[in-house]
Amino acid sequence: MIREFKTIDDNEDFYLTGNTLVIYFQEIEFTPHYIGIPEFTIPFKRIKNLINEEGPIARL
Repeated sequence: MIREFKTIDDNEDFYLTGNTLVIYFQEIEFTPHYIGIPEFTIPFKRIKNLINEEGPIARL
């Protein structure tokens, strides 16, 4: 069953690229299977005030 999206939780799946944070959701969690895996790309420059200077994003 597809559920309604409400918010991004603290434990969402994500990965980092050289200059972006990509948050993604599992197939059929919020969208039909044929849509695939929904991803949301957030450039680091848009969240620079939230980045921990000792965390993985700062090391990139």
